[in-house]
Amino acid sequence: MPSSCAADSCTNRSTPDCPYRFFRFPLTDRERCQKWIASVYHRRQVGWWPSKGMRICGKHFLNEEPSEFADDVDYVPTIVDSKPKSNEQAVSADARQKRLQQREQKKEVESAQAAAAAIVGEAEVPESEPVLDDPDDINLIHHPLPETTDGLVARIRDLELRVHQLEAR
Repeated sequence: MPSSCAADSCTNRSTPDCPYRFFRFPLTDRERCQKWIASVYHRRQVGWWPSKGMRICGKHFLNEEPSEFADDVDYVPTIVDSKPKSNEQAVSADARQKRLQQREQKKEVESAQAAAAAIVGEAEVPESEPVLDDPDDINLIHHPLPETTDGLVARIRDLELRVHQLEAR
């Protein structure tokens, strides 16, 4: 199975028609491996480490292969296409991230609304026997649910407190 070059923006694959050889990351030499990672990756997460199967193609070395000598320019890959994402790709990625955040916020609000509705349902007293000792009770029971997560959390706390007060009677 052909390997793909692990360098950012490189599309070379180890196929018979590819003019470059492929080289493993120097996993046994931690310091050198970290230099390779810093040289060829620009968008990786902190703490990322390559797997045994990952390769870098010879395109990223001046002499098309790594050197074993630390003072040689090819000790670390130095030729890297650092093409930034096109504006269209960046906008698309930003839009996806924004949609994901909106979905997560919507789920949080729906979950909080469901919890608040359940608490309101437990705190309500049947209409045939209204027991409203405290004038604020009517506001807790019949007040519309807040739209924001913070508002819902505060409302839930108020309702829970009121439920405990009613249960203590």
